Amino acid sequence: QGGDFVRFDGTGCYSIFGGLRFADERLDTKHKLGSIAMANTGEANSNGCQFFIVTTEDAAFLDGKHVVVGQVIDGMDTVRKIESVPTVGEDGKPL
Repeated sequence: QGGDFVRFDGTGCYSIFGGLRFADERLDTKHKLGSIAMANTGEANSNGCQFFIVTTEDAAFLDGKHVVVGQVIDGMDTVRKIESVPTVGEDGKPL
């Protein structure tokens, strides 16, 4: 997950729509490998400035909860390299 340019720890948010959060647009697009989606707080209409890339084949558990805004069409090998970076601790920060 990325996009927190406010606090740089995953808790910051700023929206170009003039507030901290904005409404869901379309929740009917299915998540699949390589989907780019808006991260939210788990509640409706809580999108901010953070996003994530789906790195699993079966991502149906995300459907109806996060707005898909795009799809990786080239460079999935780079996504896999980022995904394989070792992490440490409960927060999963890269080594």
